Amino acid sequence: MNGILNRSGGTDPSDMKKTLRLIVGLSGIVHASDLLAEVADGTVTRLSPTEVQLRWTGATQVDVLRRSYDRSVPEQCLVTSHNNSSLLVKDDGIPALYVIRDVTDGSQIVASERIVPLTQGSNFRDVGGYRTSDGKRVRWGMIFRSGGQPQLSDRDLEIVKSLKLRRIIDLRSREERSIAPTRIDEVPYEAVGYSFTTLVPAGTPTPASGGVYNGFASLLAPHLRIITRNILSGETPLVFNCSAGQDRTGFVAAILLAAIGVERDDIERDYLASTGFRQPQYEMPALDPQTVSADSVAMFFARAQQSPDWLRPKPLVTSSGEPLIRIAMRDVEARWGSVENYLKAEVGLSDSELQRLRAILSD
Repeated sequence: MNGILNRSGGTDPSDMKKTLRLIVGLSGIVHASDLLAEVADGTVTRLSPTEVQLRWTGATQVDVLRRSYDRSVPEQCLVTSHNNSSLLVKDDGIPALYVIRDVTDGSQIVASERIVPLTQGSNFRDVGGYRTSDGKRVRWGMIFRSGGQPQLSDRDLEIVKSLKLRRIIDLRSREERSIAPTRIDEVPYEAVGYSFTTLVPAGTPTPASGGVYNGFASLLAPHLRIITRNILSGETPLVFNCSAGQDRTGFVAAILLAAIGVERDDIERDYLASTGFRQPQYEMPALDPQTVSADSVAMFFARAQQSPDWLRPKPLVTSSGEPLIRIAMRDVEARWGSVENYLKAEVGLSDSELQRLRAILSD
């Protein structure tokens, strides 16, 4: 209350009480938060390998701190009482969390780069920052999603190491994992054995055609058990991936974000962002059709690599423009009624575990 009085310029507490009563009475027209210019939104955009730009809205004077993913490293204060809405920050190319704090009322937000800046990675990104239905945000630096990692450079591996990952959950089939093993080591790794032909039977369309999305809820329930078990037991940050980081990974990300309370529009935006973040040339090693002709799954990818469209990811939408993820989400809702019911019935989470999951992944 004192903060409101100071910032609104009021002098009589009784007048302020009358004002707040009026605000409550006009619910939906004027909000108490409108009296405060607190930090609202923040973004971090990489401009070059050694520079990022921070932008925010709301506050007029802020302190900006940089926080390493390594929690043992103290926060670094970059500026104090900064009176602009943006800041250029020089760095060493290692991602960090940025705390933007209003010097007047102490409100703050945390922001980070959406995409992890890997030169030979594909679609490796943080799912933090999205608003939830209860007014919180998904925590940055907890859950990452990615495409395959078979060709990460040594510098990429240094950047990944800085994220302090505690688990890798690989959503790929056993054949894909054999053809393109991850280069990330020294991080506990978990996967579920299934055949690529379960996902794409011979002669059927590719995953991105949408035909396989109805099967994701059953196919990926075991992986979701592993992921949620790790989150609930404190084994975060973690990353989950498939080959392109868009279809199977997109489904798992959508389910987790929905469980936390992220709005469907934001879930779909996160899903559709894969098209712009992919680097297909780094998702699989180059495969020679003559060399791998005896391996039907390797031949599937070898033929795909011969296509002139191989390096141009297709938008993840149907011919009518509908995001493909809706197919999978409709399937979940038709069979189980809701994402929450699906997580209870197929993934095995209890009500209390769902509550803990939300508490761990949002603040």
